[in-house]
Amino acid sequence: MKQYYAWEIHDKYARYWTKESIESAEEFDELFDRAKKYFLPTVNPDSLEEWNPPIIKEEMEKGRPLRIGDSHSTWMGGCMVSQNMVDKIGSVLEKYGKLFPFEVKDKEDTIYRYWITNEISFNSVDKKKSKFFDNDYSDEDVFKIEKLVFSEKTETKDMIFCIKEEHDKTIFVTEEFVALVKDNDLKGFKFAIDTSYGAKDKIIKIG
Repeated sequence: MKQYYAWEIHDKYARYWTKESIESAEEFDELFDRAKKYFLPTVNPDSLEEWNPPIIKEEMEKGRPLRIGDSHSTWMGGCMVSQNMVDKIGSVLEKYGKLFPFEVKDKEDTIYRYWITNEISFNSVDKKKSKFFDNDYSDEDVFKIEKLVFSEKTETKDMIFCIKEEHDKTIFVTEEFVALVKDNDLKGFKFAIDTSYGAKDKIIKIG
């Protein structure tokens, strides 16, 4: 049986603000209404007629960017990835999702909001072998999958995907994708088989 990993935030949590919100109080909840204009229009990327790359400011720690490596800030079916990652495996990323560029304020740097468009039906999941944040679910309503197991007849070959009916929109990847990250020397990744609190199942950190 294949193993599927949740693509999670690395040890540090990189945050970003749009140009319009740079002068605002730097608290995520206060900035959400403005930030979501740029970070969540990709809920339905096919509805976007045009993407105008916004300028963003990133969170700093002691004068240095908080982001680590090539992957940071996974959030609701998407994450932020580096130009380096796009250069190396962009063709794979675009097979399963869409990339939206952002210019970084005061830097000659581009980072991307990567939104997963490849969704697999919850009907493919083995409900008895998988683990859930809340066991009170139906086939049309599940908050978070903590450990994903497909039924043997529905296992996927897709390297990156989300489960369509899952509210949390966890990004799942296969072992092939983890190997691809390692082979291309990409940094700042955390992959977990089981994301429940206190889980001791395999966690892979890269960089």
